[in-house]
Amino acid sequence: MNKKITLALLATLVCAMQLLAAPGKIRNASITQDASCTGPGNPNEKILQIMLGISGDAVNLKSIDFTLDGTTDLNDYKKVKVYYNGTDPLNRFDERNAEGATLLGEYDPQPGTMTCDLTTYISLSGRFNYFYIVAEVADDAKEGNKLDATVVSLTTDNETYTVQNGAPDGAREVIMLRKLMYAPGDNGSVAYRIPAMVVLPNGNIVTAIDRRWNSEADLANRIDIIARISEDGGYTWSEEYPIATASDADNGRGDCALVVAPNGDIVAAFVGGNSLWNSTEADPMSWVISR
Repeated sequence: MNKKITLALLATLVCAMQLLAAPGKIRNASITQDASCTGPGNPNEKILQIMLGISGDAVNLKSIDFTLDGTTDLNDYKKVKVYYNGTDPLNRFDERNAEGATLLGEYDPQPGTMTCDLTTYISLSGRFNYFYIVAEVADDAKEGNKLDATVVSLTTDNETYTVQNGAPDGAREVIMLRKLMYAPGDNGSVAYRIPAMVVLPNGNIVTAIDRRWNSEADLANRIDIIARISEDGGYTWSEEYPIATASDADNGRGDCALVVAPNGDIVAAFVGGNSLWNSTEADPMSWVISR
């Protein structure tokens, strides 16, 4: 082997070994804004996601500094919470109950820089480490106001890392009422799509949606249609009612439309079969109407 090539390979190997043995550092901090609407009284509304990448050895995270800059009125925050949600990109933070996430601290809203000091340090390594700054929205939060936050820095046992883009565009706007009813992963499904909603003469609200088991794709796919009912204007919702269920892609149903008939019946119209794009005169997609 050429001597120069051999020396180059040795130099590369030495650099790689030094990198592997290097003290742990925060390699990058990616901040993502949740810009969905929110509603008064919601307990765990995600404001920012922090994804940390670590190079070298594992590090211990000691604190997170952040502000509530961009918030219209700090009183719209009842509490500010900081959660750790592990290292799995598919382990989504669930705003309805924060199940599975670790609460690192909760704080009264303050102007200026706030610090989440960890009493028990979290060991971080690898490319994916997920944290969330979360709002417990005040019961009297004003409609039209914005909830926002900015990540300033993160301190480990090796460094204080200043975040360069800690305030992505966007904020969460307060509306009169917002409830998260369906989320990817619920009941083992991949996605929920194509919602429909009607208000009955007695004021009850009925909603229907596709539960897509295998992918977000349209028919032909394994898709159920499920419904839920609210009897208090959308504050609380019933368990799911099946309108149509599928055991596989061949009998999937989807794209439900709801209509209230003159006699008060709820009519659900939806499609099934081989999908719009694969439908032919000889093998058309099917329409189903259910009351």
